[in-house]
Amino acid sequence: MSWRILNLAVCVLPREERRRYLDEYASELHDLTQVEGLSGRTQIGYALRLLARTPALVFVLRSSASQASQRRIHAESSPYRVENT
Repeated sequence: MSWRILNLAVCVLPREERRRYLDEYASELHDLTQVEGLSGRTQIGYALRLLARTPALVFVLRSSASQASQRRIHAESSPYRVENT
């Protein structure tokens, strides 16, 4: 059940970030299971907390991508741009 919740959280992330976060979340869940020996209920709680925080993460990721795009556009249109030769 916790894996399904994690997959749901990852599905709403921007496409280019999904693999990274799926790997990270899966690693954390695996550690909780194997190393700490936490119960299934605790794992589900962890997955639900990730899902609850997903809208904020989506906002941050999209803001970061937008800012990076704006910086790239600004750099490309700058009259002081240095050309690589």
